[in-house]
Amino acid sequence: MKQLVILSGKGGTGKTSLSAALAELAAAEMRLVMVDADADAANLALLLDVHGGKVHDFYGGQVPIIDEKVCLGCGECVDVCRFDALMPGLPPTVLTVACEGCAACHYACPKQAIRMEPVLGGHWTESESAAGPLFSARLGAGHENSGKLVSELRRQAARRAKEVDADLILIDGPPGIGCPVHAAITGADLALLVTEPSLSALHDMERALGTVVGFGIPALVVLNKTDLSESLARRVRDFCRERDIPLLREIPFLEEIQLAVEQGRPMTHVPHEALQVMLHEIWIALQSVLFDSMTEQLLEKQ
Repeated sequence: MKQLVILSGKGGTGKTSLSAALAELAAAEMRLVMVDADADAANLALLLDVHGGKVHDFYGGQVPIIDEKVCLGCGECVDVCRFDALMPGLPPTVLTVACEGCAACHYACPKQAIRMEPVLGGHWTESESAAGPLFSARLGAGHENSGKLVSELRRQAARRAKEVDADLILIDGPPGIGCPVHAAITGADLALLVTEPSLSALHDMERALGTVVGFGIPALVVLNKTDLSESLARRVRDFCRERDIPLLREIPFLEEIQLAVEQGRPMTHVPHEALQVMLHEIWIALQSVLFDSMTEQLLEKQ
C-alpha cells in the first residue's frame, strides 16, 4: 500500500480540485482510501459524491480542573504555569484559551487538588464515496490541536485501508508548513506539490518543498493556471530545474474548471480533451513513481 500526499503551501492553487480528479482516476484502477487533512477547512467532499458518514468525537487536549474544596490558594500552580493560564485566587481561575494542557500545575499542586480533564477538540468523519472511503475532520473553534487530529485521521485511514486491502491512500494536505502538514506527510511515499504562477505561490511552494525534503519524501510538481503569468511560470520552471524537481505538467487556466468547481464536480468531468489528456498523464506519472520502483531513484536524485 502506497501513500500519496498532495500539497500546495498556500490555498487557492487548485490542490483540492486536482486531488478530487486524481481520486477518480485512481479509483477506476485500484482500491483507494482518501484523507482530507485540512481540519480547518475540509472541502474535498464537496467535489466527490459523498454519502453517509459516521461522526466521531476527537479529544485532542486537556485542561486543569481545580477542586475548590481541597485547594489552599497557595499559588504554586500559578507560579509554575509558563503560559499565564492561571490567575491567583481561591481557587485560581483557569484561562482555558491560554492553557496548553502541559499538566505542570497538576504535578506542582501540593494538595493534589488539580486534575486534568480531556477537552472535545473537534470531530472526524468516515464517509463513503464513489471513489472509496473518505476521512475528513473539523477542528473546534479556538482549538489548536489540528496536527493531532490529522494524525488521528491518518491512523483511521490506515485501519480502513488494511481492512479493504487498499492499494493507495490519497491525502489532500493542508496549507502551510506547520504541525498539520507534518502530520499529513509523515510516512508518505510521494508528495505532489500544486502551485500557480504567483509570487506568494512560488514562495510557499519553496517552503513546502523544504518541509517535504526534510522528511525524506520525494516530490513532484504540477503548475496550475500556467498562462496567468508567463514570467512567473518561467520562474516556477527555473525553480524546479535548479532543484532537480520534476515538473509533471502545466495546466492552463480554464473557465470550464472554475465552473465545474462551482458545481461541485472534479476536473475529470470537464469536457475538454486536452485537459483530460493532461490529467491522465499526471496520474500515469504518479503511478510510475509510486508503483514501478522509481521512488528510490527519485529520492537519490533529490
